Amino acid sequence: GSVTEILVEDPGSGYDGGKVVPLIIGPPNRGGLQATATVGWDYAVGEILVESGGSGFNESGTLSLMIPAGAKGQAKAIATLTKGDCGCLNLKRSDFRGNSSDNLLRLLPAGLAPTLRRGRYVIPEVEALEYNQTQQTGVDYVFGTRGLEPVREDEVTLQQYAVLGACGAVCTAAAHVALTPLELVKTKLQTSSATSAVDVTKEIYEEDGLLALFAGWEPIIVGYFINGFFAFGLTEFLKRIVAAQLASDQAWAATVVGSLGAAVVAVAVVTPFEAAKVRIQTLKANPSLLDTWSVLIEERGGWYDGLFGRSLGALIAKDVVFAAFKFAVFDAVRGAILQAYPPAANDALFVSIIAGAVAGACGAVASQPLDTTFARVETAKKGQDTGVFATFRRVVDEEGFDALY
Repeated sequence: GSVTEILVEDPGSGYDGGKVVPLIIGPPNRGGLQATATVGWDYAVGEILVESGGSGFNESGTLSLMIPAGAKGQAKAIATLTKGDCGCLNLKRSDFRGNSSDNLLRLLPAGLAPTLRRGRYVIPEVEALEYNQTQQTGVDYVFGTRGLEPVREDEVTLQQYAVLGACGAVCTAAAHVALTPLELVKTKLQTSSATSAVDVTKEIYEEDGLLALFAGWEPIIVGYFINGFFAFGLTEFLKRIVAAQLASDQAWAATVVGSLGAAVVAVAVVTPFEAAKVRIQTLKANPSLLDTWSVLIEERGGWYDGLFGRSLGALIAKDVVFAAFKFAVFDAVRGAILQAYPPAANDALFVSIIAGAVAGACGAVASQPLDTTFARVETAKKGQDTGVFATFRRVVDEEGFDALY
């Protein structure tokens, strides 16, 4: 036979693992080949000596240690972190603006922390790296080769577009219904000889009561629910398609083109409702939406001429101008606010409200002449040219440019 296994009866102690210890095996009784063997040491991690505690860790409590696996298993250990004298460990959340400061600090490598310098936070090590960088062509000095990878915008799913459209539908309908009294007074000023909004309001209230100020609410709430769905959802969809074809510094063009395309579709679906609204608001009576449509179709000779033919061109002209100014000014104002005061990014809703108010005002002023033109088209007398440009010229020639406002 031959030696196949050696059983250790007593492992002993004090051996030097750095040396090879041979085993002496007795010779075969009947001659043959001598067996040989050496000791294989079996070690386990018994103690870990901290040679340098380091500093600048962004965690607190404990930290896992990585120990290479042995032949028969993995040793595990944790390190306990204590507060040191590194400046970054003394940073508090109040030193930074925003609720995610702690999470952002954890993204930095150990030993790096922002320092307030000349009114802004900088990372000194990164500035030093930039200063000493050898200007490798095409390599970002902070992010290295990863900086060569383009930043891509997340894709928007059909469900997300639907949610965006639904939000736009509800908000647009609610806003237009709430402003119905103003819309009513404006329509009466545009289509009559009245010149005072206060006088018109008092007259309506005294003759027909408070609810009369909401004349035309039915076509407004239904029409602008549909209009808002297309205006918001389709704007984002078209903006992304156009932006993919343009350079990054031409994002404003994608916003304008996307808003214009969506405005055309949104106007087309709201046109029958706008035609009914103007008719209802210029009458003493308050007919229903369906009754008003029936009258318009009969008067103008068919459903297309009655609901679209006269109104579509004027509404497209008005809403395209409004949408272009609204979305372009919104992006410009929002960008200007964030650039002038970056911490405002933590109050996105407040910034959006300010930018939206300014954008809406600019859009309203820019589109007001065409809004007046639309009202005059809808209330044109029999035999008058109802084209957009013809009506515009007639108002200016007969009443002056001021009449458009």
